[in-house]
Amino acid sequence: MRWLFLLEGSEDEEIFNTLEEIAVQDPVLNKAIEEWERSSDDPKIREEYLARCKFVLDRFCFLKYYQL
Repeated sequence: MRWLFLLEGSEDEEIFNTLEEIAVQDPVLNKAIEEWERSSDDPKIREEYLARCKFVLDRFCFLKYYQL
């Protein structure tokens, strides 16, 4: 479950560096980091990610606005 720290590590260089050190001995974390970096560099995946974020935020705002 260490790969979940990638979400926090994407904003904190110290956490990301620590995860990279751990990944040397953890193949699952190493694979997660590789996929994270690959997907971050892919414009199509990045666009899909941003569209999903927008959808979630729009949905939250809609529900908040029409809250019963």
